Amino acid sequence: MNHSTIQNKSSYSKSVLPNGLRVISEQTQDMQSFALGISVSAGSRNDTPGQEGISHFMEHALFRRSQNHTGRQIVTAFEQIGAYVNAFTTKDHTCYYVRALNNHLEECFELLSEIVLQPNIIETDVKKERGIIIEEIKSYEDEPEEMIFDIGEELLFKGSSLAHPISGFIDSVRKINAEGLQNFHKDFYNPKNLIISFAGCNPHEELVRFSQQLQLNPESGKSTDISIPPELQPTKIIQKKPYQQSHLLITRQVEGITSSDRYPIAVINCILGDGMSSRLNQLLREKLGYVYTVYSTISLIKECGTMSIYAASENNKIDKIRDTILKEIEKISVNNLTKKEIERAKEQIKSNSIMALEGMSARIQSLIKSEISFDRYESIEDTILEIDSVTAEDIFNCAKKYLASDAWSEVRLIAK
Repeated sequence: MNHSTIQNKSSYSKSVLPNGLRVISEQTQDMQSFALGISVSAGSRNDTPGQEGISHFMEHALFRRSQNHTGRQIVTAFEQIGAYVNAFTTKDHTCYYVRALNNHLEECFELLSEIVLQPNIIETDVKKERGIIIEEIKSYEDEPEEMIFDIGEELLFKGSSLAHPISGFIDSVRKINAEGLQNFHKDFYNPKNLIISFAGCNPHEELVRFSQQLQLNPESGKSTDISIPPELQPTKIIQKKPYQQSHLLITRQVEGITSSDRYPIAVINCILGDGMSSRLNQLLREKLGYVYTVYSTISLIKECGTMSIYAASENNKIDKIRDTILKEIEKISVNNLTKKEIERAKEQIKSNSIMALEGMSARIQSLIKSEISFDRYESIEDTILEIDSVTAEDIFNCAKKYLASDAWSEVRLIAK
């Protein structure tokens, strides 16, 4: 056997081929369907300067035409066997995946790998896709909740490749051409950056055998890692928009997914604003009646992450909402969490983690995220143990580290 393979009791297997290509799988029992993904550890953080959005553009462009088939022939071939194919781009990776019945694995593997690894990127297709993506960007600008988070990331990561939206800007997308996409594909879509992920009944060695037959770009030597962006001084921005409501985002940078803060900050987030019993929902919605929507959220990649609080309401309530949020943050920072709140939050995080893996597509996405972030498998049993091991002291130390009320940037989109 000319590849290294590791297995564990959770039916997880990982093989690394001599060229660096990784094949990871999780065997599931009694399932009639599978999920297969081909991912590249290059996302919007790896976009070419001046061509922000090129990784997302690539995701679109690869479905246009391969070396052997047109886009229409590709989607027809998938649908003739009842398969569902899609793709998505994140900050740190791009994933192309398919769901189908077990007896169609080989066909799906051949088709999906052809799309991702044997593209035929021509200017006429790029021109069409450019127009579609520009319309996609315009649609985000009509969604204040989507837009305000993009602005928040621009504030937090200014000067970093994490600052721009995943889809890029209209001006940057207009600069992307076929040659730029071809070069991006050669730079990043090579064996050491590629991950084949699978969840289903088929044996792992079958995936390895298929993967060994792939024709791949040579290694370019380009790394997908980025440096951790510096933490900037808190900033405030106000924009007037033709919306019915005004929108508020309070946000800050936190350490990444590999940090020991990962689960303590998840507990804090859950208590503060994740769920109907959270402090912010109970206070701002149920008690004061200021909002229909308020929540907090964390978003983590390997290098760093964000913690954010979002709310929407009438313009004349935004100041009161902001003050209430900052007061609640300050309370948590001085350790006023109860044992009951901490236990509830931990149970909620464990339940969410387990339920999130009940779908096959979610399983392969979890496999990919673990591989990119940790270079290893993170089982649900590992996750539960880590959550259970979080102490009140861990949470308090994390709260002191992040929850000072003067450490947050602020974005307001004011209705006009």
